[in-house]
Amino acid sequence: MLSREGGAAGRTAQEGGGDGCIAVEAGGDGCIAVEAGGDGCIAVEAGGDGCIAVEAGGDGCIAVEAGGDGCIAVEAGGDGCIAVEAGGDGCIAVEAGGDGCIALEAGGDGCIALEAGGDGCIALEAGGDGCIALEAGGDGCIAVEAGGDGCIALEAGGDGCIALEAGGDGCIALEAGGDGCIALEAGGDGCIALEAGGDGCIALEAGGD
Repeated sequence: MLSREGGAAGRTAQEGGGDGCIAVEAGGDGCIAVEAGGDGCIAVEAGGDGCIAVEAGGDGCIAVEAGGDGCIAVEAGGDGCIAVEAGGDGCIAVEAGGDGCIALEAGGDGCIALEAGGDGCIALEAGGDGCIALEAGGDGCIAVEAGGDGCIALEAGGDGCIALEAGGDGCIALEAGGDGCIALEAGGDGCIALEAGGDGCIALEAGGD
């Protein structure tokens, strides 16, 4: 097994963590650091700001955890999951909600944030104004909820529904009235608003001038 350790900042250091693992641990800021969490895992853990850091959460997982602002950070939530959690504002952050889910949660304003609502769901929740935010209402749903004015916001009304609800004026807002419906309801003047009247219906109602 190849074992290498970095003695100063900016060095690349490698240390073996287990059978079949590629493990690297950082010696200082600006390093690419990897530390193995289990058999067959590729794991990285950061030594300082600006690092790309990965830490494994289980066998076969690819996991990253951030060492500081501006990092791309991933932390695993279960076997086979790809999970990211943010270390500071401006990060792209993902945190897993269950096996097989891809989940993203924001670390600050301006982030693209995703949080899982159930197995197999893709869910997004906003961290601040100007975000595109998605939050799941049930298994298999795609749901978005707004974090501030100017957002595109979607919130699910039931399994299999696509639902959008506005967070402020100028938004395109959609809210579901039942399973399989596409429903839109306005959040302010100038909106295109749609509200469902029943299963399978497409209904439109105005929110302002």
